[in-house]
Amino acid sequence: MNEFMKKLLLFPIALLAACATTAGLVGFEQNADKRVHASNCSSDGNLLKHWSTISGTLKSRPSRNDGGQVFDERVKLISPVAVAAQSTSVFIADAAQKKIFKYDRATQTIATFASVPEMGGEVSLFVDRGLSVYLVNQATAKTLQFDIDGRVLKVFENVAELPQPVAIAVDDVQAEIFIADQLRAHVLVFNRGSTINRVINAPKSGSNKVQSISAMAFAKNQLYLVDRTAHQVFALSPTGSMRYSFGEKELIAPDAITVDAENRVFIADTSNNTIKVYRGGLFVTELNGDKGDFISEFQLISDLWADNDLLYVADAASASVKIFRILPSCK
Repeated sequence: MNEFMKKLLLFPIALLAACATTAGLVGFEQNADKRVHASNCSSDGNLLKHWSTISGTLKSRPSRNDGGQVFDERVKLISPVAVAAQSTSVFIADAAQKKIFKYDRATQTIATFASVPEMGGEVSLFVDRGLSVYLVNQATAKTLQFDIDGRVLKVFENVAELPQPVAIAVDDVQAEIFIADQLRAHVLVFNRGSTINRVINAPKSGSNKVQSISAMAFAKNQLYLVDRTAHQVFALSPTGSMRYSFGEKELIAPDAITVDAENRVFIADTSNNTIKVYRGGLFVTELNGDKGDFISEFQLISDLWADNDLLYVADAASASVKIFRILPSCK
């Protein structure tokens, strides 16, 4: 057999091998696209991936000593009890330092946003689309609204109806501000001019009885009230109509709550420092510190905040704010 005939016989074999290799590279088979997507989405309860941690970082503006020499100064968190974020701006309330810090994710630097001398240990933060920052301070029974530069714009208070304010949420579409009171177990709805539009009185009897409110979230035209006493969460319309409740089978001491872009509800359970995830009132998964990537991750969860595809977890015991990437659900 001459050399030409040998090459001719080997050509089909080489062609088949090339096709197999190409199929493996580009995902020629029918389910390849699904497998590629699955590698970057949540499956088997792996909903989060650790992104970074804020604990101690450089101030955004260098300091000067007595000799005029410029030096970098670090700010260390001591007791971060609340967190809220919008884009690259992360606001952290530190109860021990009685300050609200502003962390810039783009430059990875931090600065004092506002000093609050009367800040207590029970506070809540919220930042709206216009970068107005709200601080609910239960110690003074006041809610402060700050502008983008950290100046107080408005003070929301009502001794009779808000003796123990505990949480705040803002409906940017309707320009309404919801402030929940722990003692009265109701929500006052203000307009931007700090005038009360209405009161949402949660049911005080029946199967959907709301005994107290420990946290609140607003997302996709739905208000979520966390009742630590009843060990569950209530979903209401913005006008106060009860829709459904969930979590009574899984939650022990529910506290902080947030909702992501896919309408998944994240709830911190301080009984065992877990984060339980629900969608449409149905339990999805539990993120805890005893297995996988989350071993010893959470020590004392004080607050949660979801923005875009990131979850911020304020942990008072570890003096840090942990940032996780929220994986999209696998379709």
